[in-house]
Amino acid sequence: MVRETVTIQTNLACPEDAKLGGYVASTLDPRAAAEVEEHLAECGACLGRIMELGKRSLTPNIPDCCVVNEVGRGRFGVVYKAWWLTEKPRLVALKVLSCGGGMEEDRFEREIAVLKRIDSPRIVKCHASGSAGDARYYIMDFVEGMHLDEYLATRTYYLSSKLAVFLRVCRAVADAHASGVIHRDLKPRNILIDAAGQPHILDFGICALEKPDWSSGANGAITHPGDVIGTLKYMSPEQAWGGAAGPIDERTDIWALGVMLYEIVTDGGYPYSLASTREKPAHEALLERIRRELPRLPRLDSIPRGRDLEALLERCLAWELDHRISSADRLADDIERYRQGQRTKTRPFWIPHRVRRLAVGAAIRSRWAIFAAFVAMVGMVLSATTIIFDVGWFVTGGEFQGRGGSPGAAVVGQGGARDGILVAGISDATISAVIAYAAAEGIPGVNGNLKTWRAVNGRFMARLAEVGPRGVAWDYYFPSARPGDDEFVAGLRRLDDAGVPVVLGVGMYEEDGTPQISPDIVGPMGDRLRHGALVARDMVERPGEFVLAFRRDDETVIPSLALAMLAGVLHQGAHLDLDWPDRSQSAHMLYQIGGGAYLRERDEIDFTKVFKAGRDDQAVRADDLLACSTFSLERPERWVQRTVPYETLLTCGDDELRALAASKLILVGDLRTPRAGFAGDRHRVRYGASIVESVPGCYLMADALAGLLDRRYMRSLRFLPTTTLAGMLLVATCGCLVSIQLARFKAIAPVRVRHALFALSAVPAIAGLAVVVATTSHVAVHTGMVGFALFAPLTGSMWVEFARNRHRIGERRGRGTDILGFGLSNTITLARRQARSLRETR
Repeated sequence: MVRETVTIQTNLACPEDAKLGGYVASTLDPRAAAEVEEHLAECGACLGRIMELGKRSLTPNIPDCCVVNEVGRGRFGVVYKAWWLTEKPRLVALKVLSCGGGMEEDRFEREIAVLKRIDSPRIVKCHASGSAGDARYYIMDFVEGMHLDEYLATRTYYLSSKLAVFLRVCRAVADAHASGVIHRDLKPRNILIDAAGQPHILDFGICALEKPDWSSGANGAITHPGDVIGTLKYMSPEQAWGGAAGPIDERTDIWALGVMLYEIVTDGGYPYSLASTREKPAHEALLERIRRELPRLPRLDSIPRGRDLEALLERCLAWELDHRISSADRLADDIERYRQGQRTKTRPFWIPHRVRRLAVGAAIRSRWAIFAAFVAMVGMVLSATTIIFDVGWFVTGGEFQGRGGSPGAAVVGQGGARDGILVAGISDATISAVIAYAAAEGIPGVNGNLKTWRAVNGRFMARLAEVGPRGVAWDYYFPSARPGDDEFVAGLRRLDDAGVPVVLGVGMYEEDGTPQISPDIVGPMGDRLRHGALVARDMVERPGEFVLAFRRDDETVIPSLALAMLAGVLHQGAHLDLDWPDRSQSAHMLYQIGGGAYLRERDEIDFTKVFKAGRDDQAVRADDLLACSTFSLERPERWVQRTVPYETLLTCGDDELRALAASKLILVGDLRTPRAGFAGDRHRVRYGASIVESVPGCYLMADALAGLLDRRYMRSLRFLPTTTLAGMLLVATCGCLVSIQLARFKAIAPVRVRHALFALSAVPAIAGLAVVVATTSHVAVHTGMVGFALFAPLTGSMWVEFARNRHRIGERRGRGTDILGFGLSNTITLARRQARSLRETR
């Protein structure tokens, strides 16, 4: 009913009843409808006729309101276009809550209180509210306009114009935030743009309040922790997790603005796939993607200064609230700067942050894939460690059962066979020392040529016989007769009589296997002479691979110097005879004691590689069959510590000699520096990932001797043994599984406790890898491997679990998604009790 106190002018020409009826029925075109409304604002008679026409329709009987028509309908309410009959009648929007439970009524009351308190021209104002029968209603500004998406599609054509409208939308959102109101349901359908291009934000039914000074009715909780509420397409991750992934505040609205900006700059694009999956319909699949996937950011290279817009999108759609743009005003300011051609203040994320975002996203989406990567990483790191640091993965050879017992037992110290080897090094300084010694001892003909040192070498061996070394190996040739051979033979006999085996190196062999050694040495020594071939290998392409024997077509088998020395240590009084069938991967070591008789004991030596030589090389001919084994190489600096100058052993006192050489295996080698006209016995060697130049050959021979004496050779330098690798991968898998249970304890939820756990698990992982690299003990290496394999993936997988823990509450409470049946642009509520829709999109 029209109030009696209202005075209305009636001097205007009144429309016909048919036209008024068309206005009520909403059949007039927009221009005609606008003319009628202009007239009704001044004509009380026509307004009364409109009221009579409205009464005949099924509309609520709201005091002082004349309903014109319905403009929107949802599940729990209807919005009407109506005339509000105040002192001056005007068009308003009448929103009526027709049905719904207590939660819907609470939201309705909250919306009324919010609209009454916010004073902004960009947000519709609530003028009055009340009840009419069972219906609850309120009256707000009526905005004649278009929804934001429709307006941008039909009224603007240039990006700058669209951004101008979006800027004003941001200012409107900032007005709400300034009043302590978070909309929580921003979307184009809740934003009307009037004829002047000004935005008006609608529908604060699910808003959240920050200010404490609201009325108790408006301040009551309308959702519970874990409830998912909002519109799917514009929902932030913290909304999708029901607040478990972070607080829902003004930055939640920034996410929705970021999605709308994304749609503007990409002409309708969206940062997530909207497709359904095999297991889930589109709306459930989208909710899952928002929870677990990073948004796909566009490349805007085709837009001028597109990098600035990319940075804005990246910061609006940041998962972490602390990294999201903090306010709508800041976003509006940057949009304004972009439109004016200025540089925006919002900068893109640094690369470390982007990497961390990708890692967090992967942790949430693909726990098991990351765990598999951790396990694979353990295998790769341990395998790479064997190469880079030359850890030395040995496979024990056949047990020696000969009378000599364990071959390394007599020469092995605490550090293994290497500590039982002493290198007698002939260096540049040795030359002058030996010449001086020969002069003092009255030995004629001694000069800088080592071939003239036969008598000196004989006296050297005679001195060693007095202290009892375990053996003497000469990594040097004696191919031709020289003065002093008689004294050299005397020294050999002194050692042999003392039970010390001596093996001479041989550079060339005759076709029948006869060594090219001075006849003045071979003749007197006879069967007592031990010798072995010196065959060099490429230690860069095949590091640690040594020739142990080679076989001629006439079935003559010739051992290497290292293998002959091993036989001398095992059985001092016997001579080595190798039984090696053609191309077999192993050979039997037979021990001849004279007269064609052999010891009953025999030992077996395994080879890791058997092949044809293919070309002549030193003692080897092209048709010879070579048998090789691979041993761990120790860096030259370690052998330097076990090296004593040749002249020291030659001239020192008896007590000092006994302290240096007793029970040691003496390897005499050439350490002289290469120079013009003298190449020296030097080699390029690969140690793990590095190549060392000019390594003395005697140090490589010492590695071969140590490997044989330790009875350990390497199957491969490149890979861990299969069983060892499989065991470490199993341990790594257990580390990942332990983290799943560990992360569930509430006691470790605090940040400090988590950091302490990371440190406690990282330290043993690093220490374990250090043990693998720094030790040579078989037990210690495997213990270090277990420590690294367990704690390295445990550290990483705990981080994964802690990242997932942020969302575990929301994940449990969000299991009702299978009963959702709503579109992607509808406002929905997914509560713990049930999932239901608040209203359809207006």
